[in-house]
Amino acid sequence: MLYENNLGNLRKRVSAISAAKTVEVAECGTVFMVTNASGGEYDVTLPTAANAGAGWNCSFIIATATAANNVEIISGDGSNSMAVVITDGASNTDGASNILASSLKILAASERGTRVDIFCDGDKWYANGHGTEQTCFTIVDA
Repeated sequence: MLYENNLGNLRKRVSAISAAKTVEVAECGTVFMVTNASGGEYDVTLPTAANAGAGWNCSFIIATATAANNVEIISGDGSNSMAVVITDGASNTDGASNILASSLKILAASERGTRVDIFCDGDKWYANGHGTEQTCFTIVDA
């Protein structure tokens, strides 16, 4: 039998994002719903891995089919600091990866539900992207 006080806080923290942003360490665990009413490009900068610490995580999910027009998720640590693995959907089942990336772009072709999960081990960033087609992401080399 489960008791209410044993369940803890099971709700996800959800926040809309529609313009350039620097993600704060205190936003660990947040699911960012990406929207882009203006259709322009913008950057989202993560904290440094040292400031975020081991276990820090967040997710970015496209909220509408036209939401992501080159939204770039940038490592706060710059070059060679992000390991990226992408699954592009049925058209590219092997995916793509780059262990020396500095950022990851979510492209305009992304459909609603396309997502990127970010995790930190205290030293490096790890990004796993899941989309519907090959043209959802671009990995930016260091």
